[in-house]
Amino acid sequence: MAGLPPEITLEQEGARLLALHGSPTSIRQYVYPDHPEAELAAWLAEAGARVLCLGHTHVPFVRRVGHGLVVNPGSVGKSKDGDPRASYAIIELGPRPRAEIVRLEWNIEAEAQRLEEAGLGWRVARLREGT
Repeated sequence: MAGLPPEITLEQEGARLLALHGSPTSIRQYVYPDHPEAELAAWLAEAGARVLCLGHTHVPFVRRVGHGLVVNPGSVGKSKDGDPRASYAIIELGPRPRAEIVRLEWNIEAEAQRLEEAGLGWRVARLREGT
């Protein structure tokens, strides 16, 4: 992650998407589905974006804020919402953007074995539980 840019922007069909790890305020800020709407709206406006794509919490969600969206696609391998399946988001830009969270099974046991072999067995239960 250290080699990645702090943010990525994409413009398509007159709509802008801003992707960040945490939030526009801090790379380490946790933004959950119930985050205050006023702050989300301010971030969208300040960025001039229709879609704000955030991570860090590993809790997938899509939330409409005014004419924009705030999306957390979740994660593969370190879910924290009680669902150990992999998650990602399909996002459609445009005048009224849309997003969908997709969940799919993956080989958790193979990853659990790699964790055990690396001396990280304490992470296996969380991996299986999605916490």
